[in-house]
Amino acid sequence: PILSPVDNAGRLTSEAGEEFEGLNVLGDANEAIIAALEREGALLLEELYEHKYPYDWRTKKPTIFRATEQWFASVDGFKKDALE
Repeated sequence: PILSPVDNAGRLTSEAGEEFEGLNVLGDANEAIIAALEREGALLLEELYEHKYPYDWRTKKPTIFRATEQWFASVDGFKKDALE
């Protein structure tokens, strides 16, 4: 099974932990996760930097990449026939 603790609305799910459930990954989630890492003594470095964030060209909204179940099929057995 794939761990993907972000729902369709861009909010952390219970898989991320009770403390983070419902937080928006583009909003308040980062601060909460950094605070938890700091509290546990697990924060190695916090550094602010600017970067370009991917946006959907149609909606102009930020794009969130999530892990999803996938499958692939080999077309080697019928590729030649399909192209003719």
